[in-house]
Amino acid sequence: MDRIVISGDMLRGTQNPNIRLFHTLFSPAIQKACPGTPVELCQSFDRDVFYHFFDLEYSENSWVKIFYAEDIPQKAIDYLNERFAGSLVIMIEAPLVFLKILVASQS
Repeated sequence: MDRIVISGDMLRGTQNPNIRLFHTLFSPAIQKACPGTPVELCQSFDRDVFYHFFDLEYSENSWVKIFYAEDIPQKAIDYLNERFAGSLVIMIEAPLVFLKILVASQS
């Protein structure tokens, strides 16, 4: 584990303030419990790029389609895994599609 990444439902831009608040509140305790391990926000996720992998544009209806997606394009899997490689990931209100990808990558 190279780092600890705090993230959440990045498929909706409305969650970014909540993710930052969680990071601000909990990163000191996490750093105390895991000294020397950086605690970061996921900064490199591009929501529009991720939607493009599903041939969708961002909208609330598209968000629901991706949130519950069963057929996940390999490009989306690779993109998310690249963002979190070598990391312990803490997610707030994680989309199910993120959990499916991350759990499958641990198998």
